[in-house]
Amino acid sequence: MMTTSKIEKNLPLICGLITYKNFHNYYAFAFSNFSSVEMIFYNIVTFVLLASYIYLFFDFFHNREPNSRKLLWPAILIPLAVLGNTLYVMIDTGSYDIISREYINRLALGTNDEKGYYFAQINTWFCNMAIILLIYKYMNSIDSMVRSVVSCVLVMAIPTILIVLQHPEFLGVRESYFNDDSVNFGGGLWNIGVMAVGSLMWPAMMLMQYCSKKQKRIITSCLCLFVFVGVAGISRTLILMLIFSTSIYLLLAPKDNAWTKKVGVLLLAVSFMFIVEPGFIDSINERFHDHTSGTQNVRLLLWVAYMSHFSEFWIIGAPVDGIYNYFYDVDLIGEHFLPHSAVINFCARFGIIAAFSYLCLIKKAFFYNRHLGLTNDKVYLFAGCAAYVILAFINQTGYAEPIFYVMFGILLAYRKIMNYEQL
Repeated sequence: MMTTSKIEKNLPLICGLITYKNFHNYYAFAFSNFSSVEMIFYNIVTFVLLASYIYLFFDFFHNREPNSRKLLWPAILIPLAVLGNTLYVMIDTGSYDIISREYINRLALGTNDEKGYYFAQINTWFCNMAIILLIYKYMNSIDSMVRSVVSCVLVMAIPTILIVLQHPEFLGVRESYFNDDSVNFGGGLWNIGVMAVGSLMWPAMMLMQYCSKKQKRIITSCLCLFVFVGVAGISRTLILMLIFSTSIYLLLAPKDNAWTKKVGVLLLAVSFMFIVEPGFIDSINERFHDHTSGTQNVRLLLWVAYMSHFSEFWIIGAPVDGIYNYFYDVDLIGEHFLPHSAVINFCARFGIIAAFSYLCLIKKAFFYNRHLGLTNDKVYLFAGCAAYVILAFINQTGYAEPIFYVMFGILLAYRKIMNYEQL
């Protein structure tokens, strides 16, 4: 068994593999000849994380540091809430087959949860919480943190670059589909940009002061790439994230000449986008004024539909297949949409305890330093929190993807390393 020092030494590799797990479909598309090998790696990473959780769970209770317990208890309660809902549906239906990998949730047709729904939920949340516990326990230096962030952004950038080179027609397109005998790819390049900006952009910028010149170049280049593909995909969420998080940073950052350079870079990037995509303004205007905007916004209709069933799920989560009944209250021309809100997702699927634990996780990761004033760290954290909350609270993305739990683990580890006083 590896010692603590060896695990910390290998944390950049571990974080890179976790990031790969998040974007394995992009890798399967970029390296179509090796798609079966990619799936093997995906299953290995999942198995290791699940096995790790068992050890990390008991380590949590044996940990004699009170601050660690105060910070990490959401990572214990969320999986317990998932188990609670799973036991509830088994008892309610009288069937144990519901947690098998082959169980078909036919109401979930058209979503990612059709096959093995409850099995997948257990895997997802034990793996995600294992990520937080693992990073917090073994990340004990800023150098390890910087190298892990560099590893993550590189793992996200590699398939992005390859797909752009292979399929430049995907740029400027909201939805991209590719299907042949060996691989199927759906969605858009913008989504990887959205996840990167919503997770590691601001934490990476916060760590720039500790980076070498080479690490700074890698992080800066990757972040520019993610912003480019996200904005090129006309993602309204990404545009809102950039506007609000950058505004918070510029308003709160120390008033020196550095902010003018940052604004200049931002304006140059926007100008470049206008040149590359001459119809960019019209596309944005269409996205903000189409039939899904205003009072008829699909998200608003979905939130109302889900919360109208609050009494059915708030204690222990949704009954069997229940979460897939709620969107039928909204006329979406036969399309199926999940809540598009991480808070409603947690509450509707697993109950109020899971939702409360998730909100506390956000608070513990982004808000501390009460007695240290408005430090540079806090400015970056506030900006990062704005980006993540805008994404996760109005979008399906930001809820279950592993990269966001890498973010939580790194931010909690940073709090530990810097010995910041708890809020």
